[in-house]
Amino acid sequence: MVGAVTDSLTRDAGLRAYTQGAVEFHKFVAAAAKATGDYLDASFAAGKPAGPVPSGPQLRLAALRAFWSILHAWAKPSADADTTAAPVSIVSLLERAARERGGGPAHLVLIHTPELNYFHHSREPFSRVYAQLGIQGMPQIPEGICLVAIPYSQSNRFLTNLCLFHEVGHFQADETTLAAVARPAAQREVRSLPGAQGLSRDAEAWLTDRLVRWAEEVFCDLFAARWLGAAYLLAFCETMCLVGLLDGAVGLEFRESHPAVAFRLAFQREQLEADGWWNALRRLAGSGTGTEYVAAADAATADPANYHFQVSPGSDLPQLVAAFVPVARAVREFVNSNFPPRRAAAIALLERNWAAMSSCLENGIVPSAALRHGESGEDAMIALANAAAYFEVAGLGGLAQRLAPEPGEQEVAHLARCLNKAEEWSLRGVEDLGYSAAAVSDGPV
Repeated sequence: MVGAVTDSLTRDAGLRAYTQGAVEFHKFVAAAAKATGDYLDASFAAGKPAGPVPSGPQLRLAALRAFWSILHAWAKPSADADTTAAPVSIVSLLERAARERGGGPAHLVLIHTPELNYFHHSREPFSRVYAQLGIQGMPQIPEGICLVAIPYSQSNRFLTNLCLFHEVGHFQADETTLAAVARPAAQREVRSLPGAQGLSRDAEAWLTDRLVRWAEEVFCDLFAARWLGAAYLLAFCETMCLVGLLDGAVGLEFRESHPAVAFRLAFQREQLEADGWWNALRRLAGSGTGTEYVAAADAATADPANYHFQVSPGSDLPQLVAAFVPVARAVREFVNSNFPPRRAAAIALLERNWAAMSSCLENGIVPSAALRHGESGEDAMIALANAAAYFEVAGLGGLAQRLAPEPGEQEVAHLARCLNKAEEWSLRGVEDLGYSAAAVSDGPV
């Protein structure tokens, strides 16, 4: 199995390129394979003990099986996500977001998944198994590695892949003291529920864990919204619409793992209002703000009376939703206290270049051409991402009028081609602005 896992990384290696994070991860897997082989060779050479097998080697072998089972799940999907099948243009932004608070190294490793969803692979279970190995020569887990699964169908998309900032939020949750804020607040609210005195210890723990899981999801939303601006909310809506969770009663239902979509939208919008992004979007888009996604965000409310949580079929627990509201507010205070304030420079760049960037996209020009010399780097990338995200949800009609249909092309196929072009130009624009200002020649970027 070890050989098959490493072969999946080296097959066609000369024909593929990877992000730095993936390169570091693949080096780790190769070094771990050598250490594993050396250990097994030495163990085999030592021969079978005359008596019962000691517990130490038994446990080590069990840990090795678990260790390679995890790598088995990660290696091939990470090899599939090479630079031709991953949104590499936004990886540098994602890694900057991952370094936001601690400032240490952050290496993003994208992993393809057949699931139509994004998710973060926590290092904690893997680290626990790794700690049980005790094998000489086993390499250290790369510092700051952040493994994120991306639907293979979205590998080169622009808008939906902005949801990766939410997954980087899970990495930040592991790196910060969020649990020290969320769990005590959750325990306090659970113990204040009507009839809490009669709860068993297991029931109290289960309810508390629900609030803590919901709190981490809200944290990731607010981290992404504060870091990226309104573009994250639009990407979130696009993704929730794609998986059928945005509309109707479905969007009002809390699940064991996640708060209701509408509840999350309400908190995102409130954060964007406080940081200045939402008002800027309304001011710049004017009457065009009446898109489906903006309307959904405006209609969303954090009032717990609008939501429900079914513990089991026919058994609703609305009190837990009400108990979650103060926990979510505590999470928002944590985000505002521990991460940089509103991006005034990015908002200013957006306001100054909104019309020009939108016009570029409508006329088939990479939108970074709209920015002047010196307007590059992180804030410019974020400003462009916001203009491009809004153009994708509200401005494709103008592009469709200018980009003539191909002979025999149906309307839906024509719109899809326009969307693909706009996303391609947006990704190129973000990539352009990722270069340092010092490396940019005079004139437009």
